[in-house]
Amino acid sequence: MVLDPYVQTNGNVMLKVTQINVGKLGVPVDYVMSYVANNYKLPDMVQVNTKQRMIVLRLNQLKLGNGLRMRADRIDLMHDEIDITGYTVKPAK
Repeated sequence: MVLDPYVQTNGNVMLKVTQINVGKLGVPVDYVMSYVANNYKLPDMVQVNTKQRMIVLRLNQLKLGNGLRMRADRIDLMHDEIDITGYTVKPAK
């Protein structure tokens, strides 16, 4: 699977699917994405949009231990750099 990653303003990661191969054989992106979306139970934080060929990793919905959350700040694969910030949310009073 060939993906182009983008960081959204809310810290989520959007992956644009450009190509899917099985070995050297290219397979239809729309078909494979639709099959996966309809036949596999994905975590709630993973959203598959087959029409736009997008996979969104909703990091803002991921809750780690001790109330820690995370957001993506920057992804630069050309320079092997991925910046992610961990933070906590104060409980509402």
